[in-house]
Order: sequence, then structure tokens, then C-alpha cells
Amino acid sequence: MRRNSNKVLVLKKLFLCFLISVCLTGTAFVLISCSSAGVAQLPSELATGTKDVVQQSKETEKNIYQRIYDNLETLRKLHAEVKTSANPLSLTDKVIRELERVTTDFESLASQREKITRDFLKQLQTLYNLASKAEQEMKRLQEEKANYVKQLAILVGTDPETLERKKAYEQVISYLDKRIEIWDKFLSTHKQIEAEVTKIEERIKRLITTIELTALVYRHGLETLRLQKDIQDAVALLSQIPELEILAQEMVKSWDTLDSLVNELLSFKF
Repeated sequence: MRRNSNKVLVLKKLFLCFLISVCLTGTAFVLISCSSAGVAQLPSELATGTKDVVQQSKETEKNIYQRIYDNLETLRKLHAEVKTSANPLSLTDKVIRELERVTTDFESLASQREKITRDFLKQLQTLYNLASKAEQEMKRLQEEKANYVKQLAILVGTDPETLERKKAYEQVISYLDKRIEIWDKFLSTHKQIEAEVTKIEERIKRLITTIELTALVYRHGLETLRLQKDIQDAVALLSQIPELEILAQEMVKSWDTLDSLVNELLSFKF
């Protein structure tokens, strides 16, 4: 009988260890009926989802900044080249060509206002969805904890089994408290991330407005340069008209020369 009693005690201790290990791995306790597969994947899903949203937001901002920087750098180089050229007018075609590219790029960025806004709203919605899942998990853990607290309260007796069960439940409740605390910190950080993404969206919206105005100014500046070039070309053609008249006069004068030449040659007798 004593040997059987020892076996039972060993089995009880093994079962207690099993219960504690179950709690440590984050799976649901045997007495609570719920699915653990989705719960186990949730932290990884939230971490990956949050990282993706933040990276996409910053990448969008970085790409826009880089395009603006490249365009401004092109303008700076053109200006420096014209300033140092011995014949600035010879660069007119190049300046117009480069300005057309820069202006078109600014106009392209300006046209993306709705798409950029839509993408950011989608990213924010993703964050809200992730936060909602975290809140649901916190609620589930709190309900699970409440259930253990309730069971712990009704445990009476000082027999070994009851004492072991009390100890197991108390440790499980402790782990549940820690997991609830972790989720609470995650939600707090998540709100900060949402605020940061919103700030990025606001910065880009303001930037897009400036880009729209820049595209407008560049387009009119470009058209002004084009007009100047067209007028210069027209003036150059007009300036050639006096030369044509002189050339015509010279041709008329040449008639006398030709007549003299002909008469001179005809004066010789056969």
C-alpha cells in the first residue's frame, strides 16, 4: 500500500510539473476549453504586422524625399552650369530638357496625393486591427485568470492534492498576470506607433501640397523659358531677312556684270 501511495504522489508531482510547463509555453490550461493554436501565433503576427506597417510608412516617406532631393540637385547643377558658362544661351535646350523632366516628376508626385493618403489609411487600419487582436487576447487572458481565481477560492482542505492544486493555480495566475502586463505594454507602445504613422502621414500631406505648388511654379518657369527660346529663334530668322534683301540686290547688280561679260565675249570676231 505504501508503494502505491508513493507512486500516486510521484504521478501527482509529474502532473503538477506538466501543468506549470503548459502555462510557461503560453498554451491554455487543461481545465479551460479554448483553442491555443491561434493564440500561440498571435504575438508573432502582431510583431510582423507592426514592423511591416512602420517600414512601409518610412519607405514611402524616404522615396518621396529622395525624388525631391534629386530634382532640387538637378536644378542646382543646371544653375551652376549656366552661371559659369561663357555662352549661357547655348545651354537653353539642355536646361529646357532637364527642367521638363524635373517638372514632370514633381507633377507625378503631386498626382499621388490620393494614393498616398489611401495607402496610409490602409496602414493605420492594419494597426487598428492588430491592436484589436491584442485587446481581445488581453480579455481572454483576464477571463482565464478570473476562472482560476474562482477555482482557487473554492479549494478547501489541507490534503496534499488540494495543496498542490492551490500552488499550481497560484503559479498559473502569476504567469497570466505577467502575460496581461506584457500585452498591456504592447498596446501602449502600439498607440505610440499609431501616433508616429499619423505624424508621417500629416508630414507627407503637407509636403505633397508644397510639391503641387512647386510643380505649378516649375511648369510656368519652363513655359517661360520655352517662350524665350521660340522668340529668340523667330528673331534670329527675322534678322536674316536684311541679309536676303542684300543678297537679292547683289544678284540684280550681277545682271550688269553678266551683261558686260557676255558683251565682252561676243566682241571677238570669228
